[in-house]
Amino acid sequence: RTVVKTALGKRRKTLRNSLKYLPFEETKVVRILARVPFEQNIRAEQLSVQQFVELTNKIEQALQE
Repeated sequence: RTVVKTALGKRRKTLRNSLKYLPFEETKVVRILARVPFEQNIRAEQLSVQQFVELTNKIEQALQE
């Protein structure tokens, strides 16, 4: 829920720029986005529900590292 709210809360920003508002270092956000199978320059509103699920799972994995 937090990921979706953060990503969609900053309209017209790329996903990478939107996720900077999560409480992570920017390097961690870059590493998370490198693991997802879609463009880093995509806008959050262009993601499907399945892509949000994948993104959230990658974020959870990164937090456990």
